[in-house]
Amino acid sequence: MIRFSNVTKAYSKDTVALERLNLEIDQGEFVFLVGASGSGKSTMVRLILKEMEPSAGAIFVNGTKLSSVPRRRIPQL
Repeated sequence: MIRFSNVTKAYSKDTVALERLNLEIDQGEFVFLVGASGSGKSTMVRLILKEMEPSAGAIFVNGTKLSSVPRRRIPQL
């Protein structure tokens, strides 16, 4: 399960990619990210892969808060 809890990602004061995103994807579900250019699709994936950190909020994978896990351990979750 992947859960975004009030996740915000701002690149600068004027550039916010995601704002207060709440999303839960259960095991076995398929999700398609569809949206206009600049709507935050790639940012969501980069946050899950821990290529970047959220500005606010938390992301959980199988109940584990990503901020508490080293990036090299992400595939094991």
